[in-house]
Amino acid sequence: MELYDLVAGYRDWLRYFTRKEFSPHFHEYKEAGEPVIAALDDPAAAAAELLERLEMDWASAGRNRKIKLARENDKMFICMFFNPMAMDVASPNGKILADELCRLYGEKYPKEKYQVGTYELYMEGFKPTLFGMKIGK
Repeated sequence: MELYDLVAGYRDWLRYFTRKEFSPHFHEYKEAGEPVIAALDDPAAAAAELLERLEMDWASAGRNRKIKLARENDKMFICMFFNPMAMDVASPNGKILADELCRLYGEKYPKEKYQVGTYELYMEGFKPTLFGMKIGK
């Protein structure tokens, strides 16, 4: 598996961005991604190559609206699964990769910038609240 496959092969996983399903699917995804990220020689260059390959996918969607939708879908996946997974791996390559991908994306698409989130941040957001106060586990 290569880095590109960690996005292209998991595009349907946004449906697992729920309180019950995020954690188990995230850990399964991390198991697949950790060896790929750890093996990178140059994570910053790998981020540029990944964005380039994704841009080729988006262009193949044709028509501006379809290209924008394809890019938005991948951006959401990168924000919710890919970057948090990269940040959570044991290798220092993960943080470099996530930060560089975020930087490059923001440079190329300044109106669509995002920030790198973490697994813990998303899990915190899934905790139930009542009047803005966390309840339960």
